[in-house]
Amino acid sequence: MSVRKFTLYSAAGSLIFNAALAYSAYAARTNPDVLAEIRVVIAYATSRWPFFLALAFIALVAAYLLYRRRYAYRQAPQLAVRHVLRASAIAALASGMILLGFSLFAPHGTYRAVTWIAVDAGQLAEQYGISGFLFLLGIAFAAITLGLVALTVSPFFEQLTKALFERLRARSGKDGSC
Repeated sequence: MSVRKFTLYSAAGSLIFNAALAYSAYAARTNPDVLAEIRVVIAYATSRWPFFLALAFIALVAAYLLYRRRYAYRQAPQLAVRHVLRASAIAALASGMILLGFSLFAPHGTYRAVTWIAVDAGQLAEQYGISGFLFLLGIAFAAITLGLVALTVSPFFEQLTKALFERLRARSGKDGSC
């Protein structure tokens, strides 16, 4: 793509995006309901800063690991899919198992910790009369199931990615473009 065409498309896209962002900010500032919701979200995030700090740390470690392997991923993109899916699956399995273990041995403290993070989920469980223990078991088994599903579909997505990039490489070789 020529530099002129790229610049034109980038400018047009930026104009549309920035116009939508500016209008959204204007509409939000003039609507008291939206401002109230924003205040609720900010209050939630600031009261649970250790949780979000841990999530940010995990994201930074993941970004660092992906950055370190960037050359290998350029040569074999399916490796990136494999590593991300398997790491996500292992994280889901581990968190589900940890939650299950804590639920069995310290259900009250675990319920308080989970509802501290997921306030709405705890309120929903109480609204429908679900006991704290069943609520925790549901979350734990959902995380375990999600991890097992991710491990199951990982080879499929890896093969799909490999085929897609082989096709793209073959196409770029025919066109003579990069």
